[in-house]
Amino acid sequence: MLKKQVWRYYCEHCKKSGCSGYHIKKHEKSCTANPNRVCGFCGNSDPVSELVSLLGDGTDLKNLREHVDNCPACILAAIRQSKLQYFDADEEGDGGFHVDFDFKAEKADWWQRKNAEDMRCYGC
Repeated sequence: MLKKQVWRYYCEHCKKSGCSGYHIKKHEKSCTANPNRVCGFCGNSDPVSELVSLLGDGTDLKNLREHVDNCPACILAAIRQSKLQYFDADEEGDGGFHVDFDFKAEKADWWQRKNAEDMRCYGC
């Protein structure tokens, strides 16, 4: 029988873990739960508390979208740290989703726009 002890690394801000300290350290810098994050998408380094204040009550994302230039990761970080959106089920079994935001769709749209911009630059 072989026995091997390995280290497991955990993000200090969320539940992400892994066996590579390098990857978890890299993740922590842009983790959407990190209040001092640097965005891995757009490079924005504004404190998330500022983004949360732009979010308000979560009914209108217009101010936040303008400030972060529609970056889905920055919007998600603000929503996540504002505590407006939670996952606990109520008596009917529905979650407490209060902010109308689809990260997956927004991310696909953001990358499509970004790639289109990059393609225009190659023709310069």
